[in-house]
Amino acid sequence: WAKDRGICHAAKGHLSPYAWTLLTIYFMQVGGSEEGELLPPVSGFEVSKGLIAGPGAIVTQPAAKPQWTRPAPTGERRPVGALFREFVKFYRAFDWHNEAVSVLSGKRAPPDLTLPLHIIVAEDGKTTQVGPSIEDPFERKRNLGECTTVQSLARLVEELQRAEQLLGSKASLSELLEPWVPPERSPEDGAEQDKSDQ
Repeated sequence: WAKDRGICHAAKGHLSPYAWTLLTIYFMQVGGSEEGELLPPVSGFEVSKGLIAGPGAIVTQPAAKPQWTRPAPTGERRPVGALFREFVKFYRAFDWHNEAVSVLSGKRAPPDLTLPLHIIVAEDGKTTQVGPSIEDPFERKRNLGECTTVQSLARLVEELQRAEQLLGSKASLSELLEPWVPPERSPEDGAEQDKSDQ
């Protein structure tokens, strides 16, 4: 969805596929789903807990039992479409100013003091806003949201709104995943570009 809609390209100021993966894991950790928590903090992932090293790393003893237990099944499994609807709703209401995505903690909380905030300055040089705070679990002082710009954050909000509207109206999957096409340039923009090329 994020790739098709043009909001998954770090070189253009959007979040990277890695950042989108962390957003998904975090959503499933903190109970963004109606079923509650579906995943443990990263320290509870048997495969990856040994990969996390360095300052601030989570260290677990080999004999330690995981503190997180999988919730009891509530009956039928939720369809992916229902989880995606909840994902969109969760991030539409997400407070980027006061909350960070941290799959290490797997809990809703403000950004850790070691994670640098990404302050986005508008083109007028005055207006500022806080960009997404997405902690890299392998490099805790790295904010994966640092690539965002005023335009990319506006596009993120726009796409989340669009998805929420389409999901609410029970639109088809093909409509939801329709590839995004940048707005066409006006004839004046093209004429100005031609003049500058000469």
